Amino acid sequence: PRLAGGTGRGKWNMLRIALCDDAPAQRLHMAQMLRKYLCRRPEAAGEVSAFASGQELLDSIEAGGKDYDLYIMDALMPGLTGTDLGVRLRELGGSGAIIYLVSAREHTLEAYKSHALGYLLKPVDQDTLSRKLDYAIGTLQQKLSACVPVKTRGGMCCLSLAGLLYVEMRNRVLRYHRTDGSVAESLTLRTSFQKAAEPLLEDGRFFRCGTSLAVNLHHVSGLDADGLKLE
Repeated sequence: PRLAGGTGRGKWNMLRIALCDDAPAQRLHMAQMLRKYLCRRPEAAGEVSAFASGQELLDSIEAGGKDYDLYIMDALMPGLTGTDLGVRLRELGGSGAIIYLVSAREHTLEAYKSHALGYLLKPVDQDTLSRKLDYAIGTLQQKLSACVPVKTRGGMCCLSLAGLLYVEMRNRVLRYHRTDGSVAESLTLRTSFQKAAEPLLEDGRFFRCGTSLAVNLHHVSGLDADGLKLE
């Protein structure tokens, strides 16, 4: 299964944060600081879900099939470590930002195996956490505003990646199907679908399903033996 949701909704109705730490006191303290931050930032309205282990978080994600916008995880938990969990999330197609909690700087190199946004050195204080969250939210908002330039018969236009359901090539023309039901068509192309769709496939939200089709995984609501169901 691949994850859907996360930062592909075009805008946040609710910023979904997953907190994972095996130490109860640390987990409670971090959850309190996260909620305090969200209360101070009404434009960053969100919810915090706390998990006691990497496996608990992974089981919840795989059962629901939904990505979180932001993951804050202890890097060195027993069993499934935070860094191993981060790699697993990327394998599932998750693109939520990851911040690791580490107890020593020598562990920070491991944090980047899953393309983490960064790390926080424990013990974490409110000011340090707030600065890191400001940076994380700014990075996520940039991703939400990312677009792809397309040459159409009406001229050049810029299509929001978050607002695309899927893209297909038909008769040498790329057809961009958008969440509002409209379809934008490129000029006739002389290149392959792989090359033409490269900006989408490099973004990470889009998954190539065949020789001429790429789907935005953040708009996938279900899977079965025959195909995908989009929102």
